[in-house]
Amino acid sequence: MLGIVSAALEGQGAVIVARLPIAETIAAIKSADAAMALVIVGPELPAVDRAMVLAAIAPLAVARAPRRLCALDIGHHAAEADVVAVARFLAGAKSTTGQVLVVGG
Repeated sequence: MLGIVSAALEGQGAVIVARLPIAETIAAIKSADAAMALVIVGPELPAVDRAMVLAAIAPLAVARAPRRLCALDIGHHAAEADVVAVARFLAGAKSTTGQVLVVGG
């Protein structure tokens, strides 16, 4: 999924896949230099870890300002085309930050 989303954004932002340990995901978000960072939270994360990452998006977006931060909460039944469409939408929505959009939930 990372490769597909990265290719779809065509350099419009950094793509970060949430993984364990969560502290490394948070560090990657904080250190991303791109004007827009998109966090992909997949269904493989345990429920508690998933909830922690998703809850952290809004406060991290405030900390990253004026750089943008958004996330995709990917469900088990998410179609690749839907994930790409939502990623492109967020990349193009220049005044959007701190949002989490659910795909295939």
